[in-house]
Amino acid sequence: MAKIGNYETPDFKFSTILKATEKLVEILNGSASDEKNFMEALGHKSKNGAYLQKVSDMRKYGLVSSRGITATELANKIIKPMTQKEKKEAINEAINNIELWRELMKRIGRKDIDNESFRLQLSEITNDRDKSYKNSSSILSSYKDILQYYDDSLSKNTEKYISNKEDNNIVGDEEMEKQSEEIKDGKILLKFNGSNVLLDKNDINIAVLISILEGLKENKK
Repeated sequence: MAKIGNYETPDFKFSTILKATEKLVEILNGSASDEKNFMEALGHKSKNGAYLQKVSDMRKYGLVSSRGITATELANKIIKPMTQKEKKEAINEAINNIELWRELMKRIGRKDIDNESFRLQLSEITNDRDKSYKNSSSILSSYKDILQYYDDSLSKNTEKYISNKEDNNIVGDEEMEKQSEEIKDGKILLKFNGSNVLLDKNDINIAVLISILEGLKENKK
């Protein structure tokens, strides 16, 4: 991966990485004890720079183990998902493993942006004017590639859920003290945007909160 400021950028497009992952999972059953088999499956005759960079990109996306050539659980969820929802969530997770993609999605999202405007945004995010000028075109192309796989609705549904719960269940600090026993017995306390949110301790709320926490965990990487 190339560096731009403090951010790493994949050399290969996500579509290429997905194809490589598919070959590892489906052709090699998720593991290559002899790395030569994986090289051949990807069309490389030797352990050249292109092959090594492709494997490096796969690792950064969280699709190959840190040592050896073994597909991760995330890779298996994408290539052999139990449900389409699981596949979409796994793809989102892989994309979010690249910090630059997360930052660009916050700033730009799916806006139709030209290279000049993108270059400016990239420079502001990375604080690397020189590399932003040189590499903006290729990075924009890679960014547009990941957007065809990323499912915005998953994150939007989570934000909507929290916001709705905050409006209906928000309480002040004084009331929190009065309800301390209630919290212990049948409520969940959620701190959100500086507010206290009380949720019923039921299976639906617990499942959604687990999903939210898993998403926050991935965004910390």
